[in-house]
Amino acid sequence: MPRFGGSPFALPDLNGATRRIVLLSTAAFFLLAIVGLFSQGLYLQLLSIFALSPAAVAHGELWQLITYAFLNPGLFNAFLMLISLWFVGSLLESEHGSRWFTELFFVGVLAASLTATIVGLKFPVLGGSLLGLSGALFALMVAVAVLHGDLQFMLFFVLAVKARTLVIILLLVLLAQSLGGDRIYALSQLGAALAGFLYARYAPRRGGYLLRLSESWYGMRNNYYRARRRKAAKKFEVYMKKQGRVVRFDGQGNYLDPDDSKESKENHWLN
Repeated sequence: MPRFGGSPFALPDLNGATRRIVLLSTAAFFLLAIVGLFSQGLYLQLLSIFALSPAAVAHGELWQLITYAFLNPGLFNAFLMLISLWFVGSLLESEHGSRWFTELFFVGVLAASLTATIVGLKFPVLGGSLLGLSGALFALMVAVAVLHGDLQFMLFFVLAVKARTLVIILLLVLLAQSLGGDRIYALSQLGAALAGFLYARYAPRRGGYLLRLSESWYGMRNNYYRARRRKAAKKFEVYMKKQGRVVRFDGQGNYLDPDDSKESKENHWLN
């Protein structure tokens, strides 16, 4: 069975979008930690601004749907989240490209935050806020399980576990949490898991939906300009015919030089 990495203790190369997200999250962690050392009040104020609060999102603070993911309080929690993102993100990005990975990452981020917001507004008694990379990371893990289910992870650097099995275990844990305490967290992770599953199953394998959307947009734009050029060519043909001259255009609206005939081309090459 394939294992993630050359050895149980090997870290993959940190490049591309994975590197940028890890560095941004690391910078945010140290910035909050430094602020907390000098002013606990400012620390809590920053958390209230950038952590996800369903009530705040409902009042227009929409940036929280994204910014919460880059706040990982606690040294052990931040270390675990960032190392996991390093492993899983590097795997997916190397296999499917930076655009595909970036799309999947933010699909997980938004799925978790939107689920938490909807649940929090529907059931205010659950309350609480959401922060950290766990939603995005769970979407990435589900994608690995869908696309590389037999890949083995070294759990605690000792126990080899297939990606598919590991995700099933985590899902069962989240289901248990959703029936007990911290329901908003558990439900948000389940929302991210569903989004990761759907993206891995149906998104293009490389480039993602944004690339396909941009290609469709440019295709539509080019077709529009070709149609305008053909229409203008027909009008010009009619106009020149009224002037007693005949001009011709091809199917794309390109002017056909009467002197540029097949015979003239052959004579040109012979000479």
